[in-house]
Amino acid sequence: MGKQIDVTKQKIKVDMVLQSQTEWEEIFNTITDMITVHDRDFNIINANRAAREKLGILSAARSFGKCYRYYHGTNEPLKGCQSCQCIKTKRPATFEIFEPHLNMHMEIRAIPRIDGKKQLKGLIHIVRDISRRRKAEQEIQSSQETLKRKTSELEDLNAALKVVLNMYEKNSEELKESILVNVRNLVMPYLEEIKRTLTQPDVLNCVTILEKNLKEIVSPLSNSLSSKYFGLSPKEIKVANLIVSGYQTKEIAKTMKLSVETVNCHRQSIRKKLSIKNKNINLSTYLGAMRNS
Repeated sequence: MGKQIDVTKQKIKVDMVLQSQTEWEEIFNTITDMITVHDRDFNIINANRAAREKLGILSAARSFGKCYRYYHGTNEPLKGCQSCQCIKTKRPATFEIFEPHLNMHMEIRAIPRIDGKKQLKGLIHIVRDISRRRKAEQEIQSSQETLKRKTSELEDLNAALKVVLNMYEKNSEELKESILVNVRNLVMPYLEEIKRTLTQPDVLNCVTILEKNLKEIVSPLSNSLSSKYFGLSPKEIKVANLIVSGYQTKEIAKTMKLSVETVNCHRQSIRKKLSIKNKNINLSTYLGAMRNS
């Protein structure tokens, strides 16, 4: 009777061990990361289901062979293999590589296996497929580089637009100034002259309206613009305009109904205001250059 009890207890213990081993194998094979157990000579002595499937290890095989043959498709360990270094240093290592043989980005954790005598007996390889993560990282990096390039292009475009706008504003200001100068100096003085000589009320009224309308047209410009010509009096402006047009002193005097001496006085005054008095500079050429600048 006593022997029968002992046998029953032994059987229970064996069943418990077998059940524990079965449960451990189920857990081992449920893990989606590849797990391989290696001895000191790089032989794979155990592998979970994920590793068997991805590495092409036959389930019925008892001797799996060298780890580098499955992981790298080589006949010898890779030069600089960090898992091999782990065997030498007896320290865990975590690293990432791209393995062309498996066409996979992998995160590898190599963990030394130490026996009760603190002697190295191999290592455990835990390998995670991080290809999707690396692809996402590369896409993010590519997007960041594209964004950086587009930002640089936009900055260049913005700088170019600023140059164009500055040129437009400068040209616009010059155009406004040119209109104002020409109306004030080349039109208004002659209107004044016409008004003084007119006797017919209707015609005088029309000229007065024309003068008023012209002043209203150039009024918005006169508040914001100044010109190098504004230092000249209306008479001097007329003289200068005729000089540029090629008129000689006597011709100017006849056209403006002035004496030659008065025209010469205007010429000297113009030279003085333009800071070219007593300088060997042709007044007609200088005025022409000012008009075209």
